[in-house]
Amino acid sequence: MAIRVLILYLLCFSAEASEFYHQAPAGENEYTANFIGEYSLTRFSNDSKIEGFDGVLALQVERGFADAHAAGVIVAYGRGDFSRFGVDQRSYGLEDIELYYKGFRPLWDGSFRYGLATMIALEDRNFKSDGDRNRFTGGIWTRLYFGYEHISSPYVLGLQLSREFSIEDRIEDYESAAQKDVSGTEDMVVTFYMEKSKEQGAAYWGGSFSYTLTSNRVENGTEKENTSPILRFKVYRPMKLGSSTLIPSLGAGLSTTDRVGGAELDEYTEIRLGLGYRF
Repeated sequence: MAIRVLILYLLCFSAEASEFYHQAPAGENEYTANFIGEYSLTRFSNDSKIEGFDGVLALQVERGFADAHAAGVIVAYGRGDFSRFGVDQRSYGLEDIELYYKGFRPLWDGSFRYGLATMIALEDRNFKSDGDRNRFTGGIWTRLYFGYEHISSPYVLGLQLSREFSIEDRIEDYESAAQKDVSGTEDMVVTFYMEKSKEQGAAYWGGSFSYTLTSNRVENGTEKENTSPILRFKVYRPMKLGSSTLIPSLGAGLSTTDRVGGAELDEYTEIRLGLGYRF
């Protein structure tokens, strides 16, 4: 799956802010350039493996409207270089366009958060005879989420629950000329923590912990078993640069199951480095 970066931020009625839920102020435009690189390794029990690097450069444009609503768009270009069961493969090109909406309502000592994101492919996912492919999914991806953020200066704690729906039409020419219809759902829970410096404008830090509860796929009408629940960690340290913000991050992930799509799994590991610039 291609990497997608969506850095969210909280701008509530309170003076506090958390980097996890970012929202552009009403009547203002915000622009965020993001780069993220990932190394991943999947090793199976028969000693075969999938290993490689993936990178994405994305531009996010967000507009705040009313007091508690915002919407935006993300466009991205990605490239991946992998060794898949001993065969070198690449993916490169533009990715699905993402459109999203998010909002909040003040609640208790924080805010109730909700949102909707949709990614739309401009082309089918096409594989060449050597296994190289483009970056489009060939379908539609939709994610719904809601959560809560508790503010207790200088700390912020939060939770998010989400469900993702995807429909992909893939053409795998290196296997067959037939079209493969792929769909599925994924449920995820995320918790996060942030500590902000008491000095106005100083750097602060935060972290998040996410777990994929379920991830199910249907291929040409056949249901596949639950695929690889992933446990992920991320730390970030936003730094104010005048009216802009620099956001470096470091993340890691691992599988919590020993089977993926019916195959026995020995190891799944991912490491991510990210850098964002919001202005």
